[in-house]
Amino acid sequence: MKNFKYKKHGHPADIKSVKDVKYLERVKGKKRIFLSRLIYLLILLGLLVVIIMYLTNQIFFVNGKGVVVSDEYVVRVEEDIVIDSYFKHEADKIVVGDTLFSYQPKEQVKLLKEAKKYRQSRKNTFLKEKSNLAKTINLKIIKNKYNKRLYTNMLRQISKLEKEVYLDVSKRTTLEKAELEAVDIKEEIRLTKEEIAYLRTYLNNAKVHYTVAKKEIDDNIARNTKKQYYLSTVKGKVSEINRTGLVASKNDDILVVNKDEGVVIIANVSQEEMSHVKKGMSINIFFSDKVKSKGIVKQIIEPVVYDGAIDARVVDEMNTIQLKIIPEKGEESKWIDRIGYTVKIKKSILF
Repeated sequence: MKNFKYKKHGHPADIKSVKDVKYLERVKGKKRIFLSRLIYLLILLGLLVVIIMYLTNQIFFVNGKGVVVSDEYVVRVEEDIVIDSYFKHEADKIVVGDTLFSYQPKEQVKLLKEAKKYRQSRKNTFLKEKSNLAKTINLKIIKNKYNKRLYTNMLRQISKLEKEVYLDVSKRTTLEKAELEAVDIKEEIRLTKEEIAYLRTYLNNAKVHYTVAKKEIDDNIARNTKKQYYLSTVKGKVSEINRTGLVASKNDDILVVNKDEGVVIIANVSQEEMSHVKKGMSINIFFSDKVKSKGIVKQIIEPVVYDGAIDARVVDEMNTIQLKIIPEKGEESKWIDRIGYTVKIKKSILF
């Protein structure tokens, strides 16, 4: 067995040189520094996470959805009317002075209907009378033609009877009777002729009277059928037209216009964001077509709190704040062109 010298671990005998000693000391020092830095880094990361969580609630503190609406101008009239025709349609843009529709007062239309009904009645009466007179005249003309032929035959018979009486073939009484009949027929022809002339004159006068009466009625109708036109007094966009009937009662909504003036956004945010929302605060707007804009909180409408049992929908509404937002100066045109669009609203410290 070989002799050997026991060497204690870490004994200077294990170290070959001074250079090795310095190296070991330097390595141990670096390990201690790395460990300290790692601890500090973890602490900083933890603080950063806490700060980020805090800033998440502080920077992005308003986030909601809404819709662009406008003050409405509702067209009404102070009397019952009958609308003749509309000159605008839904979604049409209008300016002050545009003709929206034409109409007539309902009472005027009622009178016109009565006048037209009377005109038609007069016409029917005249046509019926004209037809009867024409028929009577034609019948009398036919009768007179018959009587004329009969009278001509009677004259031939009287001439024959005169010869027979002269020759004592026929009695004189027969001749006298025939002569009397001829006189009666001649008189009837004369009277019928006069009656036909009278009836024709009467018919002509009836035509004249009917023409005059018809003209008066037509003139009266023309005077009262003058259409009236409703002109717009605002600038905006037609949102609704009442087409349920052409008759509009007093104070009925006939036509609704979203005015260019008074355009706002009605948006909803959660109750949790109430402390961050301030009246007069500027807020960022993102329209559904990706266009960006800015608005100012004009009004804050807090939910109504109900007592007693309430359902889930009401609870959700109670947790929502409604904001009325107006456009910042210079942004109005964007909003006017996007009435009815949905929007997102955001507000933060950064943007």
